[in-house]
Amino acid sequence: MQGQKPHLKRLSKILQDRRGFIMVIGLSIVALTVYYSIIVQTQMINTVQDIRRNNDLFQAKSVAQSVSNFVSYVLNKHDAGFSVEPFECKYTGGKLANGVSDPLCATGSYIDTVAQRQWAKGNNITVKLVVKGHPDSGKASAKYASCVGTGGISTNCYGVPAPATGDAGNSTLCQAYKESLDAQAAQNTNSAINSGANQPMADIDNPCNWNKLISGSSLTDRVAIPLYYDSSTFSSTKLDDLKDVTVSPSAIKNPFDGSKNFILRVRTPCLPCYNKDPKTGQEIAENGKRSCEGVDTATGKSLSPYYCADDKRYVLDTKKDDMVVSWQITGKCGNDECGMIQFKEGDSKLGAFSAILESFINGDIKYKTLHTQNKIINTVSTIDNDKPKAKDTTTYAKSGIKILDKLKTMTKPVFSMFLSGKLVSTIKDQFVPYLEYQFLTDTPIGQAKIESELVVIVNNTFYTQNLEKAEKRPLVDFAIQN
Repeated sequence: MQGQKPHLKRLSKILQDRRGFIMVIGLSIVALTVYYSIIVQTQMINTVQDIRRNNDLFQAKSVAQSVSNFVSYVLNKHDAGFSVEPFECKYTGGKLANGVSDPLCATGSYIDTVAQRQWAKGNNITVKLVVKGHPDSGKASAKYASCVGTGGISTNCYGVPAPATGDAGNSTLCQAYKESLDAQAAQNTNSAINSGANQPMADIDNPCNWNKLISGSSLTDRVAIPLYYDSSTFSSTKLDDLKDVTVSPSAIKNPFDGSKNFILRVRTPCLPCYNKDPKTGQEIAENGKRSCEGVDTATGKSLSPYYCADDKRYVLDTKKDDMVVSWQITGKCGNDECGMIQFKEGDSKLGAFSAILESFINGDIKYKTLHTQNKIINTVSTIDNDKPKAKDTTTYAKSGIKILDKLKTMTKPVFSMFLSGKLVSTIKDQFVPYLEYQFLTDTPIGQAKIESELVVIVNNTFYTQNLEKAEKRPLVDFAIQN
């Protein structure tokens, strides 16, 4: 090597440098190949997972549709106010999980049959269901805390709509409100173990606790509220066994035996908000509108587009003092149809007068305390002349009959209300867009609609489906009333 010529040394060094360079290039190619292989493999795994998730979601939707059809069939076999406590059927490997004993999940039940079909496809499933047709008297979240009126109904009461289920409020805010009530109710229930405290807490005047009556459609301008409820359970968990099922008369609870009361409340909605100056963003005060920003100096509360004090609501024009809402109660007296409608005879300043006038909705002071707090029909009064009357649709006697006296003779009574007149504001060229109502009782009754929530989980993929079955809205006698 010592005798190697200089040009051969240079050539040897060049070759060594090239080998190192080639090795670097080779290692880089290997690294890139591995990197891209990992990317491709990851993409393939993600694609497979996406396909699996999409397939699971499709199967979950399919199961939900199948089970919801079964639930709808069951609801049609039952009466108003039918409820089912929350239950969960969990199947792993086609077998019911340990600790699950609900008959709705048992071997041979409809849900079990659906689970077996899914297991044949290699899927584990869970089915959760709750049906709400009437409030649970044992749950604080089913009641309003401070009610209105006097006597027992003033401390707490049930309502249609149930707490946080009304449609007069903002849907997003109402959902958050409902979740807060549920959380507070759960906390109260847990603390009740030691303290016995399980108090209702819903704010009765919150718009989430009121429903709308909107003119223009028979789906929105009337409501039917069952003054009873079906207390039965699922009579069978098998589809074939349900064909000839009927509800036992003993399962129908008619709570209005003369000792129970109700209060119908009706009010106008909040006025619209002031428009804003496009340049400054400041509110522009206008007649017939209200400020929705800042703080109310009188109450210290923040102003909002969704909430307002009663003096910031629409006021109905009472020049004619029209009857803008009609009502009736229909049901059975023995084997015959019977009912009653509003009582328009007599002095409208007395409680016996039960027609719904514009001045009643406004809560005019001339009617003393009868229609304050938006109370339109109030059976709680201990003064005989203030007990609301109705006209019996069997006799149509002009003298009328006290509502509670008639109601205790009826089975399966239904209170129906219909928006029957134009809603004209005291502001020129301004119409009131809708009315809000609330039906309060000191006893559980059926809701205006049965609501069901169904959750299906297939291999950790969730799908939720909500169902509604509204009480039928009869038109009987509305023509006669007007």
